[in-house]
Amino acid sequence: MPTVTTKSPAAQALRVLVVDDDLATAESYAILMRLWGHDPSIALDGNSALELVENQVFDAILLDLGMPQMSGFEVAERIRQRWPYKPPLLIAQTGYGTTDMRERSNQVGIDLYLLKPIDPVELQSILAHCPRTSEAVIQATKTACHS
Repeated sequence: MPTVTTKSPAAQALRVLVVDDDLATAESYAILMRLWGHDPSIALDGNSALELVENQVFDAILLDLGMPQMSGFEVAERIRQRWPYKPPLLIAQTGYGTTDMRERSNQVGIDLYLLKPIDPVELQSILAHCPRTSEAVIQATKTACHS
């Protein structure tokens, strides 16, 4: 059985935004990410997440779909409108595994859909393969300009 390691095999630390209305959950994910060598930030609601995204660059966003006031779907949709070339990586986390939820996630541009409780080994692997946003933006811009 795979085990969680303390350092991620990623070449560089990722800037990861954890968005969850449950403070204990958000802090737990942030602690794991620090142990893996990443640089996490926390937002406890959709508006705070959007404010952080406007002022900072993130490589990945771990996004709770079932938040009050502004759902994770709405947050994802707004982020995708802001970055049409897809960065950052959007990782949905939810306790609801319905087909409708998965389809809606795809419609708003969520890249990965994980059911709670999230397997730390799986999350670490996902982040280890996540490109830094700055590199992804450069690649997307080059592709768009040469199309």
